[in-house]
Amino acid sequence: MRSLGTCRAVRRGGFAYILALIILTVFASLAALMSEVAGRELRKANNQQDMLNARLLAESGMNYMLPRLAQLRLPYNTDEQTLAENLYLSASELLDGTGAMGGQGILQTASGFTTPPIALPDGRTFTARMDVVSSASGLTCRLTSTGAVGPVSRSVSIELSTQSRRAGVFDYGVASRGKIYVSGSAFISGMNDPNEASVLSMREEPVAIEAGGHATIGGDLYVTGADIDYVMIKGSSVSIGGSTDIDTILADHVHLDTEEPDFPLIANEQYRALATNVVDSSTDFNVGPDFSNILIKAGTNPDFKNDTVINGIIFVEAPNVVTFHSKVTINGMIVTEDGSSSAIRSCQLDFRAQTTAPGVNALPDTQEFAAIKAHEGTIVLAPGFGVTFRGTTNSINGTVAADQLYFNGNSSIQGDLNGSILGLKDMDMILQGNTDIRLNKRDASGLPAGFHHPLGLAVNPDTYCEPR
Repeated sequence: MRSLGTCRAVRRGGFAYILALIILTVFASLAALMSEVAGRELRKANNQQDMLNARLLAESGMNYMLPRLAQLRLPYNTDEQTLAENLYLSASELLDGTGAMGGQGILQTASGFTTPPIALPDGRTFTARMDVVSSASGLTCRLTSTGAVGPVSRSVSIELSTQSRRAGVFDYGVASRGKIYVSGSAFISGMNDPNEASVLSMREEPVAIEAGGHATIGGDLYVTGADIDYVMIKGSSVSIGGSTDIDTILADHVHLDTEEPDFPLIANEQYRALATNVVDSSTDFNVGPDFSNILIKAGTNPDFKNDTVINGIIFVEAPNVVTFHSKVTINGMIVTEDGSSSAIRSCQLDFRAQTTAPGVNALPDTQEFAAIKAHEGTIVLAPGFGVTFRGTTNSINGTVAADQLYFNGNSSIQGDLNGSILGLKDMDMILQGNTDIRLNKRDASGLPAGFHHPLGLAVNPDTYCEPR
């Protein structure tokens, strides 16, 4: 028979065992709970990390797309019905087959386009889409960039609206579809920067640009042809881009295979209605030196005498040979009918000496010239015509564009030429003798009048958002 003390010890041992089991169970439950909480927090953290990475991917897509869309150009006559189609066509030309697209093309949608997944260097991808949206502010589209990490995706979006953009050809000081020939002591310089005197030829066969004699061109030479034979430098006295060494010129200042810039369509017929005073064979050019808003009828071949002042629009029908003698002042813009159906020799504008052309900015603020003063940036717009400068020109406050251009003898522009010199057709542009042209592009950054400028896309920063 056991003693009472022994029974009590057994009972105490059994109770301790049960208590230990209870405590172990509690700790096991707590451990399981803590493990579940930790797992849940880890999953939450991973999810938040995925969301952050997805958002960063979306922002990377936005940062990738916006600079490229800034290069996009749409036809000038794009409207609500054609915007989606034109967006797709223009973006396709810009993006299809590029490295970022993995050699693929963008996909057309009913409201614009979407890209295939675009890979980043670390292997992650994003997609972007453009959609036409309704807006009271005009033609508008929305760029949406989406990044995805596993099942988690995030998007960012921003709206862009269309606005006219200056055609790329106006970035050059002298540009032509034909050959550009610079010889004698011709001097072309930039007023603020040598690049203002850059020269571009889009001639489709050699030679595109030829420079010889003692010619000086302050900027570089650009040709769309890929062969060095497109440029000919003759003689050791030529200076291009600040260098007279021919090897240095060809290596550092000649740019082959230049991408052809957009060349705007001409919008000349709108000016005919503004030319309200007819000039024809019955006009007496010896009576009164001043003219305003004149329409020169075909075949008139007028001869504007010394000290003539012409205000407003001069609209010239084809054919016509128009001569401006010494000290003629043109406070406005000369526009011609397209004379392409006539021989170039019968369609000419001839500036003899000391012409001053400050442009429409010099017109008085009267009702007579109110509509005309909106047409800034162009002095001569002469499709189908040849234009010749023979003597000193005091200043030309705008672009000069014609099918064929000659600067001969002692012709010079002593003031600034605030614009570009454009050869509209594949015809020779000749700058020779003592021609002296100083180009000022700083004040020529607007949209020159008389051209159908392409449309570009401008970001509306206030519309940035993160769609749910």
